[in-house]
Amino acid sequence: MASNNPENIANEVFDNTPEIEDKSIENEESENGKSESENGELESENGESESENGESESENGESESENNKLENENNELESENGELKSENRELESENGELESENGELENELMKQENEKNSTLNVAKNNAINAVNTLLENINNGLININSLFAKKNKKLNKVNGNIHDMILYQDKLYEDEKYLEYLNYLKLFYELDNKKSIYKKSYEDNKLVLTSKDKRIVITPSIVIDLDNYKNYLEKEIHNILFNILQLIENYTMNNQTQKDEFNKYKNSYILFKAQLNDIEEIEKNYFEKILKFKEEIAKLEIELNSLKEDRINIYSKINSKITNETKEKLIISFKDANNKIPTSETIKQLSTNTQIPIEDIELWLQWIEKSYLYLNGEQKYSQFIKEQYIEEENFKNLTKNFILSKPNIEFS
Repeated sequence: MASNNPENIANEVFDNTPEIEDKSIENEESENGKSESENGELESENGESESENGESESENGESESENNKLENENNELESENGELKSENRELESENGELESENGELENELMKQENEKNSTLNVAKNNAINAVNTLLENINNGLININSLFAKKNKKLNKVNGNIHDMILYQDKLYEDEKYLEYLNYLKLFYELDNKKSIYKKSYEDNKLVLTSKDKRIVITPSIVIDLDNYKNYLEKEIHNILFNILQLIENYTMNNQTQKDEFNKYKNSYILFKAQLNDIEEIEKNYFEKILKFKEEIAKLEIELNSLKEDRINIYSKINSKITNETKEKLIISFKDANNKIPTSETIKQLSTNTQIPIEDIELWLQWIEKSYLYLNGEQKYSQFIKEQYIEEENFKNLTKNFILSKPNIEFS
């Protein structure tokens, strides 16, 4: 590439110019002038080029300055990026620590929740076991439910009564002076009014009131129920109570006073109803045991009577000698004198001699008398058992149909 120096440019021009033959001086001068002029233009152009180069160099300098500035800015940005990366790493580290702490918190919460659930399950299991143990002890008679009932449900006991105590009360009902007094005032209240009557009659809160000038008598009637219907009611209520208790245990939460109060309410109701149901079942058990004994005794007597009847027929068929009523009376007296047994052989010989009846027939007649005596006694027992069974059935029917659940009461003022 040609140098920007004018002299070099000129030399290159001359070196590349071909030789011209026979040229005149003018032509040479003209050519020289032209060359100079061209050289001047070239120099001028070179000057402009140099000026442009200077400007380019200046611009390059400015570009370099700007590049340096950009490089500095890039360096600053890289430095800032480095700081940001460092901060990011710190944040990532902090996030890692937070995640670790969150993991520990979650583990701790899960642990607490598991402990709570475990404690709750233990509480539920303990509650279920307690209920089952209570039921088992009550059913096995290990807990005196009547005394428990009396202690915790005194008010209920007054209202609903204790069936076992009421059985004893009704056994001697008409020997109780207070009950007889109650009947007298009850009769007085319901009898027709007349001019001699000194009492005014009224009803107040299901109570009967007799009022005179100087006396006020408030009669609280006894509560009478059908025991069979009441038993069915108790069985349904107990079933519902146990179902509600199990539902309550399933949904049991710690430190819930409402649930505890509800559980105690169900428990007290269960104790009351179970005590009454046990008493009713005890009444039925005693009744059916008595009826069963009557039936067993009656069945035994029926078999015995049939056997005695056959024995009498067989013995009578073997007798050859008929006897008069007078002779029969002598034999019967002899039988009684021997404590309602067949007399001794000596007595039999004497009877045979006195009646002129063979000894064999006397023995058969005495045997027939013995079987007849046993048969008559058996019939009497049979009739007595039938009568007692009927009385027991009627008493039980009256007891169950008109059972006094709570005693009457009379107040004077």
